[in-house]
This record gives sequence, structure tokens and C-alpha cells, in this order.
Amino acid sequence: MVNRRKGTGPRRVSPEGRRTRYEKIAVSLPSDLVEAIREQIQVRGIPSFSAYVAEAARKELESNEFEDALAELFAEKPMTADEAEWARRALYED
Repeated sequence: MVNRRKGTGPRRVSPEGRRTRYEKIAVSLPSDLVEAIREQIQVRGIPSFSAYVAEAARKELESNEFEDALAELFAEKPMTADEAEWARRALYED
């Protein structure tokens, strides 16, 4: 077994063209989710399972950052009932 410090894996060029370190990890996923991801990889021409998972994780982190920013904003000045209703309609109704 090789012990490495976090972030000391081999450097590669990311899909965005940045040189970055990669770490190999193991995850367990439900079989139906794995199959759905494999289908998306084929259909969308994604280079690898890892690339798909990395992009999904990146999008989730960006979403979390956005939600945190909104929570901070609305903690300072909450929306009125009219503003909340407008936002609900804008986001969830056709």
C-alpha cells in the first residue's frame, strides 16, 4: 500500500485546460445509477466515468455556493410575500 499526502497524486491537464492533481478514490453507487451514467457517457461523448462524476460534483458545489449566497442575502433583507410569490412563479411555472 502506498501512502501519499492529500493532493500529491499525478498532475494531469483537466478538461478546462488546467494542470491539476488527481486522486483516485473508490465510491459505491446503486447499479441503476451507474448504468444511467454509462448511457449518458455514450450519448454525450463524455471522455470517462470520472469526468462525468467530476463535472457533476463541480456543478453541485457551484449550486451550493449559489444557495449559500442567496441565504446570506435574504438573511440581511428577507423577501416580501409578493417577491416570494413572483420568484416561485418565475422558477416553477411555465
